[in-house]
Amino acid sequence: MGRTSHNGSKGGPERRSRSRRRSGSRRVAVCAAELVLERRIAHALTLAGHEVVGTTAGLPELIERLPILEADLAVVEVHPTHDAAHLSLLRRRMPGLYVIAIVPTQYATLSGRLLAADIDGLLLADQIEGVLAPAIASAAVGQLCVPSGALPALAGPIFSHREKQVLKLLLAGLTNSEIASRLYLSESTVKSHLSSSFRKLGVSSRAEVMRRAHGGDAGLRHTLEVERNLGGPRPVIA
Repeated sequence: MGRTSHNGSKGGPERRSRSRRRSGSRRVAVCAAELVLERRIAHALTLAGHEVVGTTAGLPELIERLPILEADLAVVEVHPTHDAAHLSLLRRRMPGLYVIAIVPTQYATLSGRLLAADIDGLLLADQIEGVLAPAIASAAVGQLCVPSGALPALAGPIFSHREKQVLKLLLAGLTNSEIASRLYLSESTVKSHLSSSFRKLGVSSRAEVMRRAHGGDAGLRHTLEVERNLGGPRPVIA
């Protein structure tokens, strides 16, 4: 059973979403096995002006409860080798959710393995007080915050979750307008994500991305593998 749950906001999801975008505040679900770690995360979030709407001790419970929590961001403690499957399931179930992963400090050297997952930020447990708030702010503008120990994993292009979503739909043949509709974004935001992704890839057109993804660039194909089910995401506060 979840440790806490709060859901007292008034107004529809769209109104709440617009309000949070203006204020920078997020509705956050927290997942941590240890109560001390959970409290540290919650305290850092509160100081940064975010609202904790629910806490769980494990990813399976978080995945089950997220639809009723109306969270737009999740801060989750993960093991870099054991929790990849649950992270993937979390992303498939809630594609509009920002996800910040926290790795126990003793696994710092393995933290780079999580960069292949669709996460929006990565930090070590001993960095929560100083780094969690900046990591959330970075995610909100499409930037990926990672610990220095994960830098060796950054040899190839690293895309934010939104950039991956947009590129996957581009590779599925959707137009900018169709991508915007599918992801509940403006068309100008889609163009911005594509421009950022093109710079990272060193390309200047959709056709070049297609050639690289379906040609000889195995690393890019792995990163941007088109999912079998590209049905529209549920209406999630993003």
